[in-house]
Amino acid sequence: MREQILQIADRQMKEGGYSHLSFATIAKTLDTTRANIHYHFDNKETLAIEVTKRYMADQFADIKKIAAAHPNDFIGFIEALEDHHWEEVDLHGPNCTCVCSQVLGNNCSPQSLVTLARTQSTEVMEVLHALASDAQKAGQLNKKLALNIVVAQAGALCLGLMQLTMHIGEVTAAKVALTGIVKQWAKTLRH
Repeated sequence: MREQILQIADRQMKEGGYSHLSFATIAKTLDTTRANIHYHFDNKETLAIEVTKRYMADQFADIKKIAAAHPNDFIGFIEALEDHHWEEVDLHGPNCTCVCSQVLGNNCSPQSLVTLARTQSTEVMEVLHALASDAQKAGQLNKKLALNIVVAQAGALCLGLMQLTMHIGEVTAAKVALTGIVKQWAKTLRH
């Protein structure tokens, strides 16, 4: 039952963040009582924290895997990250890619969730910085580029891609409008 609750809660948070999370809806979907949901999770915040932690761990594992496949290749990493985004969208829909943005964009989110989402963003930016630095040392990126600016641009573009995908909503329309936008930027970084 716990795993089923988490799966439904994950979907709810991807669709609308913390304010969309509902014990009543989860109980109805599982044909059980709210008390049964509370048996597994004390309250909405503890459930949301567990969902967010799982999401973050999965996303960070994917990012680390993509990074490991592209040593000293920041451009290849960025291109693979965009490809990964579209694979996830094809598998799970346009709202699948950014629980942290849903949390940060929702004024109702408790501080514990905001802190988790900001931690995830910081960790991703650190990975981006390390990859960009290694690529610059290896001669892939122009030595004149300021890494902090490159990393900020990469983060903004990747986050923007996820956000715009969610806002467009319809997968085909999002892909037509946005596919390749991050890759095109990455190619401008070549030495």
